Amino acid sequence: MWNRCLLRRHRIVAGWFGALLCIVCLHLYFTFNSVEKSRTSGQLRKLKLKNAEKYHESESQRGNVESQKIENTDQDQDFENKDSYNKPGLQKNVDPAQHSSSLQQNKNAFNRPTDRREEELYTPPSNESPKKRLPQAILIGTGKCGTRALLEYLGMHPYVVHAAKEVHFFDRDENFNLGLKWYKTQMPPSYSNQMTIEKSPAYVEHERSAPEIFKMNKTVRLLWVVKDPVIRLMSAVALQNSATPRHFYLERVNGSLSIKRWNNAVNRGKYVVHLRKWLKFFPLSQIHILDGGALKFEPVTQIQMVETFLGLPPLLGPHNFYYNVTKGFYCLVPFSAKSPSCLGKSKGRKHPELNDTVKTLLYDYYRPYNEEFFKVLGRRFDWEPKDYT
Repeated sequence: MWNRCLLRRHRIVAGWFGALLCIVCLHLYFTFNSVEKSRTSGQLRKLKLKNAEKYHESESQRGNVESQKIENTDQDQDFENKDSYNKPGLQKNVDPAQHSSSLQQNKNAFNRPTDRREEELYTPPSNESPKKRLPQAILIGTGKCGTRALLEYLGMHPYVVHAAKEVHFFDRDENFNLGLKWYKTQMPPSYSNQMTIEKSPAYVEHERSAPEIFKMNKTVRLLWVVKDPVIRLMSAVALQNSATPRHFYLERVNGSLSIKRWNNAVNRGKYVVHLRKWLKFFPLSQIHILDGGALKFEPVTQIQMVETFLGLPPLLGPHNFYYNVTKGFYCLVPFSAKSPSCLGKSKGRKHPELNDTVKTLLYDYYRPYNEEFFKVLGRRFDWEPKDYT
């Protein structure tokens, strides 16, 4: 009997021990799962946070890009809406008659690239280094007619390089005596498929220029900007620093007002006299003569004709020009530029007022020279008396 009681007691203890063991196992099981779940959830939480940070960072970057695009668009829209810059045909306070050839016609006439970088428009020859070369084209004159504007316009063309300043090689003894090797050093480096251009407006009047340029290069292309000689003369008058410009071109002969016939500023406007000197060496087909007045108000038409004359790829177009109402002339918009680049303050000076007597005197003086000039050219420019400002 005692044995039975002991066995029963052992069974009870074993049962309790087994139950306790089960409880411990269950506790360990749930504790382990809880830790793993917590660790996994923590890792997931960290991963989610990391992904969220990446997402927000990418969203932020994309937002910055979008904001920059919107800002640039707003700037472009602001630029388009500025009163001081208007596209041709839309400009304010400008006589539409001055813009007889619209830029829309130019767009239709030429298939030209827009909004492209200069690097995309020009490719230098392979296995070639740039070097200095004698100019293939020279802007020979005339001063105060728009030579600087023409050079700057051409400077936007990726196939053109030009000397930074007027070299005055053929018209100044101290430079000419240094020889053509020195002249070449004044040119910027260029590739063989680019055109080097030099501008010195005094060449057109100097006796030595035509024969020496012909001797240097018989095939050189010559650019010559002319302007209504009365307007050109007033531009020279406007250069004076005096508050009251002196009309140095006038004199009195026997009590009557007349034009000084031997004044340099006056003689520069006798274009036919200078043209005859150049035609002794170069055919007219090798001299491109353009009107500075047309260049001022219709730069696209004029610059495209210059491109054709120089044999350049037709790249310049309406997208390269904006009209500045305040300044009264076009500003440059180089490829990829977002805003125009205008010529300096020395350009666009207000001309002195002329009374009817002096204006008539000047136009009567230049008319015979103008008519002869037009006859040689075979075309006319609108240079009759008008509001020259």
